[in-house]
Amino acid sequence: MIYRIVKIVDQRRPLNVYDHPKDELILRDFLALDRTVLANERTFLAWFRTAISMIAGGLAVVKFSNETLFLLGGIFLIVVGGVIGFIGIVRYIRIRQRLEKIKF
Repeated sequence: MIYRIVKIVDQRRPLNVYDHPKDELILRDFLALDRTVLANERTFLAWFRTAISMIAGGLAVVKFSNETLFLLGGIFLIVVGGVIGFIGIVRYIRIRQRLEKIKF
């Protein structure tokens, strides 16, 4: 399901700037691609860490509060954390697919 969403999003995005044949890439370009792959993984982990933190905060608020306003705030944090995690997964997959087209 996530791959379908990524394909729909990619169809609306402009084409990749690295549409050159792989034979034209020099060592510097391959090393830059490796750094970009690592940066993509770090960025995904930052999105994931943020999502987990928001979900954990929301669960703590829901668990330890008895007031309706705090319960709604905790549920909001849980939902927003889930959305942030989903956005991070979609971004990671989309960028990884673009990089694989260039590198391999």
